[in-house]
Amino acid sequence: MDWLHELGFREGNYPVVQTASGIGRHIYIMFSGNLGGDWRNLHSDFGAGEFRYGSGAYVVAPPSIVGENSTYTLVSGDFRQLPKLKISDILPIL
Repeated sequence: MDWLHELGFREGNYPVVQTASGIGRHIYIMFSGNLGGDWRNLHSDFGAGEFRYGSGAYVVAPPSIVGENSTYTLVSGDFRQLPKLKISDILPIL
């Protein structure tokens, strides 16, 4: 979120999801241009694919439930308003 803030995106202007652990966060963005590497088309009506920073086997979105009482929750923003970033914007974190 600090990285997005430095790019001019303010919290609340993009979707942030709390993971089932209650600690982790997923931030949803959109890339302009072509994205090479490890991604796939998730749904033609929602974004253009998935970019992973770090390790992990899957990404779960709200209102998914993992276990008995662990849920993924949208804590801020709106999925209809994704920040649009250039590939060069993510190079510093790779």
